[in-house]
Amino acid sequence: MKRTTKKTLFVFVLIAAMMLSIFPAAAFAEGAAAVEPAAQTEQQPEKDAAPAAQDDGAKPAEPAKDDGAKPAEPVKDGENKAEPVKNDEKPVAVEGKDGEKPADSELKDGEEKGEPEVKNDGEEPVKEEENTGAAPKTPEEENGDEKAKDEKDVPAVSDAARAFLAAASAFTMPEDVMELTDEECKALAAQINELFVMYSQLSEEDLALPEVQAAAAVLNAACAALDARNTAVVLLSATQANTPYNSVPLALHVSGNYYSPSTGGHTVKGYDETRYIKRTDACSGNDINASGSATARFVGSNETGWALYIDVVVGNYKATWTTNAKIYNKDMSKATGSVTFGMSWDTFRGTSAPIWIDGAKDLVNATLKYDGNGGTDTVTDVPNSESKSGSKGDNATFTVSSTTPTRTGYTFKGWNTKADGSGMEYKAGNSISVAYGSTTTLYAQWVKNVKLEIIYNGNADGVQNIPGPDVKWVEPNGRFVFTIANGPTRPGYRFVEWNTADNGTGDSIKPGQTTLLYARETGYSKTYYAKWEPEEVTPVDWGKLGITKSV
Repeated sequence: MKRTTKKTLFVFVLIAAMMLSIFPAAAFAEGAAAVEPAAQTEQQPEKDAAPAAQDDGAKPAEPAKDDGAKPAEPVKDGENKAEPVKNDEKPVAVEGKDGEKPADSELKDGEEKGEPEVKNDGEEPVKEEENTGAAPKTPEEENGDEKAKDEKDVPAVSDAARAFLAAASAFTMPEDVMELTDEECKALAAQINELFVMYSQLSEEDLALPEVQAAAAVLNAACAALDARNTAVVLLSATQANTPYNSVPLALHVSGNYYSPSTGGHTVKGYDETRYIKRTDACSGNDINASGSATARFVGSNETGWALYIDVVVGNYKATWTTNAKIYNKDMSKATGSVTFGMSWDTFRGTSAPIWIDGAKDLVNATLKYDGNGGTDTVTDVPNSESKSGSKGDNATFTVSSTTPTRTGYTFKGWNTKADGSGMEYKAGNSISVAYGSTTTLYAQWVKNVKLEIIYNGNADGVQNIPGPDVKWVEPNGRFVFTIANGPTRPGYRFVEWNTADNGTGDSIKPGQTTLLYARETGYSKTYYAKWEPEEVTPVDWGKLGITKSV
């Protein structure tokens, strides 16, 4: 052996001894045996392996055959011996302590290479675990670690997915859809739509869950069953039998703080509408994507309420969705909202979009009131107040009432925006504009009447049945047409006519005729005097006078 080889062998033995002082002999023997096959080279045939060490526990291992190597030098008591490595590469099996016998380096015919067998007082060597200072784990703890590892590998399920799965598990499809009534189909379609809305809000991770996919398949089959029934109450089409799917849900959410407290209308705050859009209605050819828009508008009036309409355009699909939402306490004449979105038919999800309403105004009243303006006098037939609803800042138009109020001793002259008549004047039938959120009062205008009368005078003593005064109250400078009364009676006289002069030389007028009198500024009174003629007496023919006596 060359000098270099001896020096190398000595260094190797020294290292092996140090390692044996740290690790058990059996563990080191296993390591050495495991290294041995890897250390062989292509030039070293199997038959050149070192022979098995003798088990006398004292002698060093013999060198391998025909390799020209000398046996390893002995080591001190308590130290392990090792075979020299041929060509400074291959270690030789090391003999263990207390008579342990290293494994044979050569295999017999028909045996497979493997770990060398090391004897330890007749028992199999046990490989010691690395000492970390911690107590060894119990089987239960090891099982818990495995279980935790398994749970860690399972993807987490979101709250939205749990809610969808819980709702889907509660869904029950009737055995025979064809036997359902229209109302039952409508309720079933609404339930499926709610589940699809929940499905459309799931994340990509939730959609990939097997249980979510299974629930979606059940809903897809339910939609197909409803379509097969061909009922009109199913919202558009829910058929999704092929890929890309034939229809997907479009969910629109209309938002606005509009609430009808007591009129029975619906609130638009949070109003939702969901319908299915067919791919064939929206796309051309094999396209699976389309852009869309939705516009919310209101139809009606402030008096009758406003109904919500949604105009939807998705590719070739155009439709107006009517809703049952109605607003009463807002002016929605200029209220509108729109949203744009994209839709794809390669998933179940469809799309959901919010529409925010702008342009609505507070609904306030414009009121027109009527005031009799009679002071302490009683005024009757005063018109009732009128009100209209509209947006603050706009004006309402009213028509002045044709009802004429009455007040004793006064003549109604019209209406005025000021009680003293210094404002704007209005007559019956005129238009008047009142701002929304305000009240305009019209005050009745009066003129104190003056007395216009005809007085009948008997113009003699003993006259009977003289007509009383005919009095009319009219406005200053007013006029009135009077009908002349019948004449009175006087014993021995005949009534001839009425005359403006007591001596009968004035203007005469017969009973039943009419006359027009003017009231002037302070009133007017006219007196008519009765005109009389004595009744004629037929003379007595005294020649025909005779006396007749009878018994």
